Amino acid sequence: GAWARNVTPQGIVRVLGESRSERIVQSAVAGRFRTSMAERADERELVAAYLHRITVAPASGEFAMNALLTPRLSGSRPGVYARAPLARRLSDLPCPTSIVFGDHDWLWHDDIPTLARRLPPGSQGLRIVENAGHHLYLDQPAAFHAAVNAGVA
Repeated sequence: GAWARNVTPQGIVRVLGESRSERIVQSAVAGRFRTSMAERADERELVAAYLHRITVAPASGEFAMNALLTPRLSGSRPGVYARAPLARRLSDLPCPTSIVFGDHDWLWHDDIPTLARRLPPGSQGLRIVENAGHHLYLDQPAAFHAAVNAGVA
């Protein structure tokens, strides 16, 4: 399919041309961050402008996604997942570790709660930030900071 042929969202945006692609990126950002950045329109506009600029730039690291990730349509949520997950090596980590996910993260996998139990002694385990997706630091900044700070305290 398209994934195997290196068709990326960035490539689709590039094909659309400058003005059409700018409107589509602005619309996508407005939809994606409609609640978390609802009162911060100026920041949302900056995020949209930044994402548009890096999206229409010549292709680079985006092709690594196909080498690193694979689509998964089964389980509780569809998404993309690591082709060679580090899960088996979690217990070998040399320091206490926390795993932080948004409750709507597209990288979520049903095995993550089980894998979190393999973290080294002293780890904070799995923390889920409510009402957040993959960009939980933008969706719920205060809850993200609390989760990170709890892991290093």
